[in-house]
Amino acid sequence: MATWTDQDLLQLKSQGIPPQEADRQIQILTTPPPPPRLDRPATVGDGIHRLSPREQNESVDRFETGRREGRFEKFVPASGAASRMFFEMNKALREFQVTRGEL
Repeated sequence: MATWTDQDLLQLKSQGIPPQEADRQIQILTTPPPPPRLDRPATVGDGIHRLSPREQNESVDRFETGRREGRFEKFVPASGAASRMFFEMNKALREFQVTRGEL
């Protein structure tokens, strides 16, 4: 169990985090579990869902609604793998006027 200052406890409370949960998270960070053993790569139909044209359009519509409402500004991948995965798409978006259905 970590030693929490009064200020720490106030900050945790303001975020709705019980001290026990903060202790659990610190334990995970200081003693992480072993990495998972991978069985096979994810492929379409086995861990990856390919969006149908209708689902693609619905996703774009939800994005546009959120953008108009100011709910977000930019997509930032959280890992290097995701950055590489979206590199070509982001390059195309920067270099060309891409319209729906062209990606």
